[in-house]
Amino acid sequence: MKILLLCIPVIMFCTFNMNAQNDTTNDDWSTTGTTTSISDGFAHLISTGLNINPEIRIFSDDGLGTSSFAIRDLTANQMRLEKYTETGASLIDINPFALDGTSAATFRFFRLTNTSGPVFFEIFKGDGSATVQSRLSANGNSFFNNNSGNVGIGISNPAEKFHVDGISRFDDDIKFGALSIFDFANDRLGIGVT
Repeated sequence: MKILLLCIPVIMFCTFNMNAQNDTTNDDWSTTGTTTSISDGFAHLISTGLNINPEIRIFSDDGLGTSSFAIRDLTANQMRLEKYTETGASLIDINPFALDGTSAATFRFFRLTNTSGPVFFEIFKGDGSATVQSRLSANGNSFFNNNSGNVGIGISNPAEKFHVDGISRFDDDIKFGALSIFDFANDRLGIGVT
């Protein structure tokens, strides 16, 4: 028992090197391959070889390796989450759980970001290109379905570029190309006139 107690502090403060994938023959981590250092309660993956893009990859326990999840460090300023499936759809769920069943569940972007540069969330076309279809900006312009498709509010199958199902409210002027609808102080509306 004394020996065990003396070993625990040593284990807690030492740095270990382990492989980033589990040895399939047992439940232990292999001691060869990509370097993993564990110390002070944090797990660090460090690439010490020729691999300049380290990754964490988790495979499904089906013995075939047909499904996996990866976290990749691509460059000095870019990382990537990936879900691989050999057949069928690929899906990533991110679920904040309020276990009491009544508190808010919030998914937040840019909570600690502090920059004067553009801050936005982009959706690409999904064809392997860098074509941005939609952008939701926190401090600039936003757009939806830039290259194709329609946007609907209150409707799941919009028939036009912008389709609203329900009552719409506009508290300022409305412009349709060269045609404008002006809101005057006397509550009268003018179409195409000033």
